[in-house]
Amino acid sequence: MFDRWHNAYRGNMRLIFNLPNRLIVTIGFIVFCLIFIFKLTPNDFKNEFYLAIAMFVLLTLLSGVRIRIGRSDTLKNTINALWNFETACAFCYGLYLFVDYTIYGIEQPALLTSWARENPIMFTSMSSALAFVAIFRASISIAEIFKDSISKSKPIGNTQTKDVPEEIS
Repeated sequence: MFDRWHNAYRGNMRLIFNLPNRLIVTIGFIVFCLIFIFKLTPNDFKNEFYLAIAMFVLLTLLSGVRIRIGRSDTLKNTINALWNFETACAFCYGLYLFVDYTIYGIEQPALLTSWARENPIMFTSMSSALAFVAIFRASISIAEIFKDSISKSKPIGNTQTKDVPEEIS
């Protein structure tokens, strides 16, 4: 009994998916800060806000598990490639607006808002995909901070208490 509490005090006991307690505390701190900062969120977006927070927590835990089993690089590179593509598209659109409306002095029409009203399903699905990639990238980045301690941890159920005897011929 004492050993279990002593190991928990020393930080050997892991809470969730055998991930480092510091990762779990960091996730909790980030969630607390987000809820505190955005407590003035309009009622229209409360469900989406809590869905985004839940998605962040689950994706961070998933990223930690994937780091532990050594399969995070492909996923991380894929999410970073999507993020870079989104950033490039936003930059090109901003550059287009700057060139057309600032340099040439053309009156600015509401291109994006009119397109969003005409195609609400496409706009919602694109916005959701962009938000998912941004949240997933943040989750991977948080889990990467603890990569060394996650890599040293073992999956649940892989603790061996005694040596395996050699086979006798």
